[in-house]
Amino acid sequence: MEYRKLPKGDENISILGFGGSSIHQAGYREGVETVRTAIEQGINYFDLAVSESSAFDIYREAFQGLRNTVCLQMHFGAGLLHPGQLYTG
Repeated sequence: MEYRKLPKGDENISILGFGGSSIHQAGYREGVETVRTAIEQGINYFDLAVSESSAFDIYREAFQGLRNTVCLQMHFGAGLLHPGQLYTG
């Protein structure tokens, strides 16, 4: 896996990230195995923006004992339909 240093800080993150917005659809066990496989393959950058709170149970189990080896991203807010137009949906 190739890594890049973040512009601020000392973290090196994988050039491939894991976007798991629908990881909960895989089911608990398969979700945990999928996240752990990604870590084993060198992915250390995880976007935790999810559509269901049950995904956090999957991440909690998958990151057990590995929290210091992964970089987590979370974002909040409404999506944009067009520049300057908020989704109110």
